[in-house]
Amino acid sequence: MERYTDLARETLKELMPRIEDRVGVSLEGIVLQGVREADPSPMGTRLSTNTISINEEGFYDVERSHGRAYLDYNLQRGLIHETSHILHKKLFLNKGIVLLDIDETPSETQNHFNTILAKDYLSFLEGFASYMTFDHLKDLFNPGLRALLMLERKGYLKPSKFRKATYSLDYDPYERGYKFFKDIIKNVGRKDFLKIATIPPKSEEEMLNYKTYLSRVHHFLK
Repeated sequence: MERYTDLARETLKELMPRIEDRVGVSLEGIVLQGVREADPSPMGTRLSTNTISINEEGFYDVERSHGRAYLDYNLQRGLIHETSHILHKKLFLNKGIVLLDIDETPSETQNHFNTILAKDYLSFLEGFASYMTFDHLKDLFNPGLRALLMLERKGYLKPSKFRKATYSLDYDPYERGYKFFKDIIKNVGRKDFLKIATIPPKSEEEMLNYKTYLSRVHHFLK
């Protein structure tokens, strides 16, 4: 029995047309797959197959420990976040560029990402999905769950030891990427958000200093 995977399918069926309407991109072809893993993360995405995995054990632990409301929140947040990764892939495909899964990314890519380090590639991907979740699509959450969203959003504005440990890194890629997108959008406005999503920073300096990034890409945004 895949109770949580079935709940996720029902939730995604409701969310997908609203997300597509907001971004103007078809999300057809997303596959939800139930798994049972001793992993603290209830969801994950495989870009190469447009597959979102639903960890039955992970969601069971969420519901058992925090109750149904927190379960519903995690389903909505997780699906919006993971669907945003697939949207990001589709935005790049429209430019003829293939996004790699994180475990397929070499230490330095030699394609469209030039010499961007793998850690900044990770920050760029997770920053986009986090900004979509906490800002661009926040009004898609059920009203009763938005307080949980805003509480978690605050945690993404400062480094997390748990998120660092998840990737065995000395920095938090979610916090770094989220702040990158927030700083950029604050300065250029939301109208160019999806365009910026396909122009990754070329260096760690650009990831950490939005002014350096904007000095290079401003002409693309006119």
